[in-house]
Amino acid sequence: MFWESAAAYSQINDILSRPNLTIKELLDDDDVLQKCREKDPRLINFLSRSDNLDYLIDLVSRTPKCSNFNRDLYR
Repeated sequence: MFWESAAAYSQINDILSRPNLTIKELLDDDDVLQKCREKDPRLINFLSRSDNLDYLIDLVSRTPKCSNFNRDLYR
């Protein structure tokens, strides 16, 4: 499959290898949605940790502050 070739290598693999990775750093990567669609096991495991799930739920359920509206809206 094309997406699994070396030409389509994603930095997500490198990011997920960081020992102190935060969910915010991960969400700033442009390829995170594509890796979710590919059902990357390392990414799914990271996202399903309780602290990360809490952050994601908070992110989608709260109203962004005016100063960060555009940045938070499109995260």
